[in-house]
Amino acid sequence: MKAMWIGGAALGLALGLWVSCGGDDSGTPDGGDTAGGDGDTAGGCVRTDECHQGFRCNAGTCVLALPALDELPADLSCVGDNPPIEPLGTTVSATVYVEDFEDEVRVEGAVVEIFLDNIVDDTPDLTTDPTDENGEVPGGVAGLPARGVIAYLVHAGDLPGGMVRTTIEYDVEIPDADGGEVRLLSVSDTTYRLIPTVLGITPDASHGIIAGEFGDCAADPVSVEGIVARLVNAAGEDCHELNDRECYSRYFQEETPARIDSQPYSSADGLYAIAQVAPGPWDLQVLGRLTAAATDFPFDLLGQKRVNCIADSIVIVDVNPLAEPVP
Repeated sequence: MKAMWIGGAALGLALGLWVSCGGDDSGTPDGGDTAGGDGDTAGGCVRTDECHQGFRCNAGTCVLALPALDELPADLSCVGDNPPIEPLGTTVSATVYVEDFEDEVRVEGAVVEIFLDNIVDDTPDLTTDPTDENGEVPGGVAGLPARGVIAYLVHAGDLPGGMVRTTIEYDVEIPDADGGEVRLLSVSDTTYRLIPTVLGITPDASHGIIAGEFGDCAADPVSVEGIVARLVNAAGEDCHELNDRECYSRYFQEETPARIDSQPYSSADGLYAIAQVAPGPWDLQVLGRLTAAATDFPFDLLGQKRVNCIADSIVIVDVNPLAEPVP
């Protein structure tokens, strides 16, 4: 996931360009009551958050805003036929290091929990010693799946409070052979609090944040403009529709957070963030209109990933195009 937008957001805050909670941004959760994400609200809408994803509230009516993807440059030809790279079935040793999400400086003293099955739960497969002065796990890490993917959780260990917030990432690629490097990210308290602030949402320690990027089918994936992201539970129920004070999806313009009314879907950077997420397992879905014929929410399912949100944490997950057709 790209981290460059953080610096632009901080500059915007310093210049007073961003509307904070209770301001006049019509997409700001604390700016007034919502009707709860009903795209065809019978009584009309006041704010875009009252509409389904991909719609914009215009003069009291939820109007389709999501562009058709076949009119945009993204290559989505592999959707439904995008099998993952097969692991080699062997293990490797690698240099594993932790780098700050915002300033790309290596972090000393962070503790890493590694989940070899790519699922973050209460039982990590490996827990490292604190990273050294080079930000590296002492002695490297053995037993990683060659050409496989892992998930990890980074926390502060004995570091001073605020230096590292609980940071989770999925689908981290492991090298084919011994001796490679694996970069892990950590998010500081300052950055963690900045993300929901620029999105107009008051940080809540009982909830978390999920953020990532959607790329297309190219060998070197290109970020996809014109997608929306949502969370659904095991029954397929939309998180924001279940509770209109949770799971606010927000998008970006040139990697800078944008108001929901001006950017109700991903821009060319392909980035999304979902704030105020209740802890627990969720299916992160990426949706879009493959053709102009798709006009009804939830449109076409382009990608899906099961993630586990943890309170007071940030989960970084980049969703890929669907590996198989939707059953």
